[in-house]
Amino acid sequence: MTDKKCIFQETQCHFLERAFDRLKLKDAQRENCCFPCSAFRETRVTVPVTLRYNGGNTLRTFQGYRVQHNHACGPFKGQVVLSLGCQYGRGPGVGTVDDLEELSKRFCQKMAPIIGVHDDIPAPDIGTNPQVMAWMLDEHSKTHGFQNDHCHW
Repeated sequence: MTDKKCIFQETQCHFLERAFDRLKLKDAQRENCCFPCSAFRETRVTVPVTLRYNGGNTLRTFQGYRVQHNHACGPFKGQVVLSLGCQYGRGPGVGTVDDLEELSKRFCQKMAPIIGVHDDIPAPDIGTNPQVMAWMLDEHSKTHGFQNDHCHW
C-alpha cells in the first residue's frame, strides 16, 4: 500500500511541477499551491440549543465547524452541513422544524465574525436546504444590518 501511495505522490508532483513551470510560478507561489489541504482558518463553536422532545425541553450542545481554505480569488465559500446524528423525530437529536431553525440561527450567530458577503459565503449541503439558508441569512442580516428587499421568505 505504501508503494502505491509513493507512486501517486511522485506522479502528482511531476504534473504539478510541469504546470508550475508553464505558469512560471515563483517558489513562494509553488509552495502555497502545494498545501491545498491545509486550512487558512479552522473555527469551532459550541452551539447550545433547547430542544422540544416528548412534550419537554432538553438542552443539547452541538459542535459547529467552519474551515476556510483559500480566498485568493475572492471571499471564502463552502458548504453548511448539518449532521445531527439522528433523523427527525427519532431520539434526542433535532426533532422539529423549530429546533432546526434555532440551531441554524445559533450557528450563524456564533460564526458571525467570519461569515459575510465579502468574507465567507455559506452554501447548502447535507442536512440543509433553502429554508435553512434563509434562516441563516435572516440571522446574519440582524447582526450585520443587511437588508435585501428582493428576497421575500
